[in-house]
Amino acid sequence: MRRELFAMREVLIAVGVLGATLLVAVAFLIDTSQPSTNWRFHADGAVVAPLLLVDGVAYVGDEAGSFHAIDLATGDARWRVTLDGPIRLGAAEAGELIVVRTDAGSVVALEAAGGAVRWGADLGRPVPSAPVVGAGSVFAGTREGDLIALDAATGVERWRTTLGCSVRSTAAVAGPLVFAGSDRLLAALDAADGDVVWSAELDAPVESTIVVDGDVLYAAASPHLVALDRETGSERWRVNIGGAAIGRPEVSDDLLFVERAPDLIALSRTDGRERWRFTTNSFVVASPSIASNLVLAGTHAGYLYGLDAATGDQRWRYQANGAIRSTPRHVDDVIVFGSRDGVVYSIEARDAQPLETP
Repeated sequence: MRRELFAMREVLIAVGVLGATLLVAVAFLIDTSQPSTNWRFHADGAVVAPLLLVDGVAYVGDEAGSFHAIDLATGDARWRVTLDGPIRLGAAEAGELIVVRTDAGSVVALEAAGGAVRWGADLGRPVPSAPVVGAGSVFAGTREGDLIALDAATGVERWRTTLGCSVRSTAAVAGPLVFAGSDRLLAALDAADGDVVWSAELDAPVESTIVVDGDVLYAAASPHLVALDRETGSERWRVNIGGAAIGRPEVSDDLLFVERAPDLIALSRTDGRERWRFTTNSFVVASPSIASNLVLAGTHAGYLYGLDAATGDQRWRYQANGAIRSTPRHVDDVIVFGSRDGVVYSIEARDAQPLETP
């Protein structure tokens, strides 16, 4: 009897060891440091534009010239239209319309419900100035140096103002003013008629998206990031970040985030002093964005990093199958972004565990 009990004990020990080994193996195979994938949507070409999220729908274009409306909950296609050129810029919402700019120079307004074209306008040779909506107009820059205002409902040109050699930056609208940058010039214009209210000479072309935060404007005039008074254009501070910053700066609480490949840098909004710097494994090619207490940054190597916004510590990273140039967007714990592999990803960041190494 004692021999049988001893044999049974040995069997139970062996089963326990095997079970523990299997659990370790499963834990090794499941990367809990990477957010889980909700769905993948396959576009017709590389997706480098940021997504626009409106009422449970994600709108985005691809380099094949297709523009997609995707159900945010399921990843299913709502509708799809083909436009006249690659779409590398983010779209803008104008009430029931979605406004898109293509590399062919067209600005097109699509009905959000079904994708029908409401109006179109040709702005000539393309520049990386995405359409911005405000004060009843759509604002966009041109290679010839004009900022143009189109009626948001009809597409009819309201005014155009020449600022410089090329208006490459994406404008910003705040109240009655629209702000735009060109060759070494940042200007505030009356949104109603295009009259220049003030202008500020900078040391380099303004190529990044201009950000308005309260009474301050932030713009990158590489290698500097500059903070200006919104009402007067007077300079509050500037800081040398060591190179070009093409993406849109992101503001959260008392920090300002900016990409400077291969780094993501957090600066004080008050004086521009560096608070922290995180070095990725590749070039940061997507503008940073904020999701709750995280700052998100995509890289050329296909990693999306989730960093603690206050400290810069890495919480997790997610591996896509292509470079991530599309600025991540989020709703609650769901993060969506596109990749050069032609896929739009929806991931769930809630259950990811901290990862120790970058």
